[in-house]
Amino acid sequence: MQEKQEQPQEKAKEKTKVVLGKGQVAMLSISATVMVFILAFSCYGCSYQPITPPTLEEAKGSFESLYNSTWVLDKAAGVPPTLTEMHNQPVEKFVIDHKQQDKERASTTMHIPGIPPVQAELSYRDEYGFVLTSGAMTFDVKLLYSSSKDGKSETLTMIGNESNTHCYYLKK
Repeated sequence: MQEKQEQPQEKAKEKTKVVLGKGQVAMLSISATVMVFILAFSCYGCSYQPITPPTLEEAKGSFESLYNSTWVLDKAAGVPPTLTEMHNQPVEKFVIDHKQQDKERASTTMHIPGIPPVQAELSYRDEYGFVLTSGAMTFDVKLLYSSSKDGKSETLTMIGNESNTHCYYLKK
């Protein structure tokens, strides 16, 4: 009976060698390279997708979160980017006031180092998104409000129309 038990163990110890030809090695190498590129760059294109402006209903919801709030430039990653559209001056803080009567607008103060606070108006333009105007001048930027799914973090993003530079602001 011992001989019967030893035979399956001997078969398990035997190893078979697989010999790959040059064609098989080339196919495996190409497949592995493609997989690495897919994994490494799968979300790279996501950041360059055009931002779709919010609908009027979405803008009203965003405005409710923006009224009476202060937003501070996120400097966690080091030196924050500047926008050529804002004359390469960082906007360090936005203070957004209460809702103007019967309008989806709010007075906004932009704090830029080295100059007095700039008074502007935050409003919604159909098929464009949120815009900042000061007097007759409209800044060449878009503002985008977003909140996390759990509602614990909110972000205001200022995006340059020409430079496509993103500056992130956190709610204070």
